[in-house]
Amino acid sequence: MSKSSFKIEDGILLLYEGDEECVTIPEGITTIGCSAFENCRNLKKVIIPDGVETIVSEAFRGCDNLEEADIPNSVDWIGDRAFLDCRKLKKIKLPDELRNIGVYAFGFCWEIESICISKKVSKIGDHAFCCCANLNTVIIEN
Repeated sequence: MSKSSFKIEDGILLLYEGDEECVTIPEGITTIGCSAFENCRNLKKVIIPDGVETIVSEAFRGCDNLEEADIPNSVDWIGDRAFLDCRKLKKIKLPDELRNIGVYAFGFCWEIESICISKKVSKIGDHAFCCCANLNTVIIEN
């Protein structure tokens, strides 16, 4: 993956302009910006490096073929609609350090079957898991 596929400024990934199925976000990123990957139809897997702290609103919205997102423990904020309409998303492990899950963050992620939420999460936005038709297990650590 060439860095030319990414628009980055001051540690913020502003935009991904490629069409690969598997994307590894470059080291040094602290924030995945608003709509950075929105509607990337070919994306099936994204690997987010340690050091990323924030996934902003709508970062992966509409990536309807995204099946897997590797989110490191450094992420403490997942914004509103961050993964909305990622209809094939199956494998997602929420980070241990996560504190916020935004409104509709995983809405319409039909394939998610189970989710484990850290005891450090202090806010889960309205409809965070709305229309996750196959979600049958939610574990909240204590």
